[in-house]
Amino acid sequence: MKVLLAIALLVMGFVCCGQDLDSLKQRILTLETNQKNIQLNLAKAHDEFKTGTLFVIAGALTSLIGAATYDGSTDGDGNTKPPTLIYIGLGCTAVGAYLQIDSHKYIGRAGRRRK
Repeated sequence: MKVLLAIALLVMGFVCCGQDLDSLKQRILTLETNQKNIQLNLAKAHDEFKTGTLFVIAGALTSLIGAATYDGSTDGDGNTKPPTLIYIGLGCTAVGAYLQIDSHKYIGRAGRRRK
């Protein structure tokens, strides 16, 4: 009698599980898609942050070179004029900082809950 009851419970479990099997497969596919999107967004964030870091470093080095070559020369009116390399370096640094800050939008997309 106990064996018959155990077999009946197993059969009922398989019937109930069969109905949920399709929904579980769909849920697994959804989770795999979400995981791939998260990985893609994080890879994009890393690439953009790395590019921004390179711009910041290049800009800082350019500004340092410009400052090192500055000799304090004046123009015709007696005003001192810093080298153009300083301005170029500051521009590169600003662009790099913007890229680093902007890269965080992908991290926000990766962490956002999807319904």
